[in-house]
Amino acid sequence: MQRAIERRNGLLVLVSLLALLPAWGCTTPVSDAEIEAATLYFPPSFKVLTEPSWSFTAAERQRALREYKQQGADTLFEFVIDSEGRVERSRLVRTHVEPVYHEQMEVHARAMVFSKDDRAGLYRAFYFPASYRMNNRFEWQ
Repeated sequence: MQRAIERRNGLLVLVSLLALLPAWGCTTPVSDAEIEAATLYFPPSFKVLTEPSWSFTAAERQRALREYKQQGADTLFEFVIDSEGRVERSRLVRTHVEPVYHEQMEVHARAMVFSKDDRAGLYRAFYFPASYRMNNRFEWQ
């Protein structure tokens, strides 16, 4: 009897793990056509939200990742700001700046202030290309 219970519990664990597999990134790749058709949410374009959450689709994210370097940026942030222009959420999506500076860059992003919006209670989400020229090297001439 004990062995049957252990087998059943093992089967339940296996089924649970298989059910979680899609959440670990087993998704269908985004096609080039979907990426090209996606809206590019760079300022002044933004997505209006009713709550401060991450909301971009895979195609929108891939489009931003393709485009940010063309603007001369070396870093891409994702922001969600409130109607007062304060940062509710921010994250560093991609950068070529050395990892030693990442925490400083994230602190800078959280401290940014954007323009106010008349629509109280709503949030704005967008990608923000930026250029950081952080260099701790000095060469004597």
